[in-house]
Amino acid sequence: AATQIDGSGVTLDEQVLISGHSQGGHASLMAGDIAAAYAPELDVVGTVAIAPAGELPLIESTLSGMGGRGAGGFALMALAGFLDAYPHLPVDAVADGAWRPLLEQVGETCLNEAFGLAAGLGPRPNGTLNAEWNAVLEENSPGRVLPAAPILIVHGDVDDTVPAALSDIIHDTYCRLGATSQRNLYPGADHISILGASAADIDTWMKDRLAGAPPPSSCPTT
Repeated sequence: AATQIDGSGVTLDEQVLISGHSQGGHASLMAGDIAAAYAPELDVVGTVAIAPAGELPLIESTLSGMGGRGAGGFALMALAGFLDAYPHLPVDAVADGAWRPLLEQVGETCLNEAFGLAAGLGPRPNGTLNAEWNAVLEENSPGRVLPAAPILIVHGDVDDTVPAALSDIIHDTYCRLGATSQRNLYPGADHISILGASAADIDTWMKDRLAGAPPPSSCPTT
């Protein structure tokens, strides 16, 4: 996309770094996973994920039992997005009763309104119990293929929006694949303050990737 901006000076032979926060952290990891197959012409030298949401089957199992409490608005938006991208998925495997009509309404809302729609909703069916849904959730979770470029994951240990345990699982998944993955945990940082807390470390890591320095890894060595 950057190559199409007049005056950007960006060309396809430039080094590429991928970075994102929260849902964008999940997206950055997925982009890094598929980069070699999807865009082999790009020289991706690293991926940074800041407080990434991942492990979608685990998230779905948790949120379905919580109903509209906590992250109910996120659940509505995620389910509606999946149904739009994968129209063959059975709606009744993830939504019944009051949930079902709200899946059509949430597309016309913003974040706060989505949480308002979800408020008061009870538990709903767990999509992971349906084979089609579970397959799609697995397919869209990071760490299912070995990425070609190294990874940096940063997370705050008091994040109550995307719990740090999720990125710990993601990191372990990459390590088991044989990826070069570094995960840094920041004491006292939450879902927003992690951006400032990790900024200097991310900047150093990115500069090192562009310079061709050996990437660090916090994966077990045995």
